[in-house]
Amino acid sequence: MRDSSGNSKFVNVARFIEEQTQLLDSVNPPVDKKVLIGQNYEQQTLKDINWKRELEMFMQADISKPAVQAGYELEEQNKIVRIYKPKSGENPDIEYLKISFDEQGQQIQTIEAHISQWNYLYKSEKKISLQCKQNAAGKTQITAYQIKGFQKLLFNEEVPFEIEARVL
Repeated sequence: MRDSSGNSKFVNVARFIEEQTQLLDSVNPPVDKKVLIGQNYEQQTLKDINWKRELEMFMQADISKPAVQAGYELEEQNKIVRIYKPKSGENPDIEYLKISFDEQGQQIQTIEAHISQWNYLYKSEKKISLQCKQNAAGKTQITAYQIKGFQKLLFNEEVPFEIEARVL
């Protein structure tokens, strides 16, 4: 998968998520979702999902834009795995991005990232991951995703959260 400039070194995660949003909107699968925020736990099966909003967090893991690419290096690359980390001296929000492909190195199977954001009023940390498989039509489709982390506002307690979803 090449980025918009034709550079195959960086995977265009945003375009992949946009394609998944369109695909999931068209097939409209139900989702078994578990959410834990602080001490509050909820589990339900959802039928009508706003996929653009649901997958928005994964758009934050895109480092394919040329201005962002400059801050990252490809730490490991082979046919199946690419791991991106910040260059020495850089302090970006995305602490690492790992993308795994199928055996042919063509289709994304997993995306993992660690995202940290902070300023003097706010701190947030998230570990995100998603898994894909080929659907009945032979297209790569997200089958599950997880988001785990915390948010902390100045003068407030840290609030942990965890989301696990399985596309049915």
